[in-house]
Amino acid sequence: MTSINTNISSESERAIENYETALDEFEQAAPKPSGSQALKVLLARDAVAAALANKNQPFVSSLGKLLELDERLKKLGGAIASSGKLDEWRTSFNPAETAWWWFFQPPKKVHTWDRFDGIWNGLSVVALTAFVAYMTSLVPRFAVGGFSVLESFGVIGPSGLMALALSSLQGGKGQKVIQNSLKRLGIPPHLHSEATFGLSAILLTGAIVTQANLPNIAEYYYQQGRNYYDRGLLRKAENSYKQSINLAPDNKNTYIALGEVYESLGELKEAEKLYFESVEEGLPRAFNNLGRVYRQKGDPVSAETMFRIGLSRVQNAKEQDTEFQLYRNLGWALFDQKQYDEAIKALNTAIELDQKIPGKQIGGGMAYCLLAKTLELKEEKEKAEQNWNNCRQSARPETIKEFQWLVEKKRDVVPSVDTTSVIGSEQENPAK
Repeated sequence: MTSINTNISSESERAIENYETALDEFEQAAPKPSGSQALKVLLARDAVAAALANKNQPFVSSLGKLLELDERLKKLGGAIASSGKLDEWRTSFNPAETAWWWFFQPPKKVHTWDRFDGIWNGLSVVALTAFVAYMTSLVPRFAVGGFSVLESFGVIGPSGLMALALSSLQGGKGQKVIQNSLKRLGIPPHLHSEATFGLSAILLTGAIVTQANLPNIAEYYYQQGRNYYDRGLLRKAENSYKQSINLAPDNKNTYIALGEVYESLGELKEAEKLYFESVEEGLPRAFNNLGRVYRQKGDPVSAETMFRIGLSRVQNAKEQDTEFQLYRNLGWALFDQKQYDEAIKALNTAIELDQKIPGKQIGGGMAYCLLAKTLELKEEKEKAEQNWNNCRQSARPETIKEFQWLVEKKRDVVPSVDTTSVIGSEQENPAK
């Protein structure tokens, strides 16, 4: 019995010795061992496994040696995978999953550019953090009345890209999305970190540019509001002006314009509040509009005061339209106080200014209407009729109150009056 056990142990030990010899040959062939040498190592390890499976247990000292040899084999795993054809060999020999030595993978090649991935990823985190800070400030400014389609793409789109980039840097689901997208763009894997930083830098640059151009964007919404107001689309004008104020809260002209919308809608309290804030800046147009509210509230003396202060603030030809409005409204305030001669002087000046202003401004022609009524009261019928004719041809009331006045004083003029600045359709009509 002792002889048999000795023979069995000798078989196991011989397998271990052959395994060691194969490893030595493979190591000596470095740095370029052959595929046959790699296969010899793997088959030698298979022989050891087969001997152990047959209960050919070696002596304890040999088992210790086997563990050492396995450690050497694991260290050579990358070289074996690189020199051999493990994928083909696994298909041919179909090793069990427990035969771990057949499943070595070649070492991952580190590209020169990949050595700097940590730096690029760190810069990407910094850029995205700054982008988040900018977006935290910008998003609420564009949220007045909900987002338009264009604004949604401009805000949600970059935010989505930011989320993907952050997820990619953190190894999340966004990593595969970013990697697949970069591959489709033909960007090699060793430049993915650099490309992610590039995306982060673009997002940050876009946010910085947007922040710097808020006054220009606000001006766009202001002009859009003016366009809506001129066409009588008052609620659309209201939304555009609110958006402009949200983007550039220091521009008092927009407050005045929004007040004009509320005044046209008959919401005098809201209009007065906005005009009063702008009066503090000394703007002639603010005095004009605030005085108009006072007149509509039945306080012509306060209204006259505002109009005269406004006229004293008019400084250049660029404010010619405002000067026209001030004289026109001063005529109204004097008419309300039955100071007809003074009213006629103010209205004639308004008409002269109106004729010099190109285009058809809001409130234009209304001075003819009021002058006609004033002349009627002074019993100058011929001059009155001439001005009523001018009123029919050019009157464009600015507020509902002005239009109501025409209905009360001269109903036959009403069908010819342009009311687009007072009552407008919410439907766009390019033909107009």
